Amino acid sequence: MKRVKYLGQKSWTPRLEPVGTGFGARDILKLLDERNLAAVSGMGFTALGAYFYFFVQYLQPQVIGIALMSTVLGFLMALLLKIDALNIDLRPKETLDVRFMTGVVFMLSIVIIVSGIGYYGGQAGHALIAFILTALSTYLLLHSRVEVDDQHTPYRT
Repeated sequence: MKRVKYLGQKSWTPRLEPVGTGFGARDILKLLDERNLAAVSGMGFTALGAYFYFFVQYLQPQVIGIALMSTVLGFLMALLLKIDALNIDLRPKETLDVRFMTGVVFMLSIVIIVSGIGYYGGQAGHALIAFILTALSTYLLLHSRVEVDDQHTPYRT
């Protein structure tokens, strides 16, 4: 039992409540294991499609090219990040090449998004939202597909 004093409570004698009741952030993180990450990734891709359909296509169609480029770059960056995080048996030179390409793709996407914001103004913020949604959804999808052994070490199937 832990002592809790509620906001509207008049006296200083606290009520006793059992510890661990409710649904907190740790419970949500426990639900997001590898089995459920694919569902969260699917929700992200569906939200991205709805975002493109409702916001980009109808409200600001002039920024659809920048948003699509940032979507492709977000996918490539998440793919390269996941290849690097898997610790696949790559030679040291190939590992450096993957990290270098991740940095190049990330900086290229930043340049595209910033130049789009400079050219179109705040409307090109859609490219940033599309980049983040794509990168997170792709990373979660690839993370849910990773096979792990008993020591939780990822390996290639």
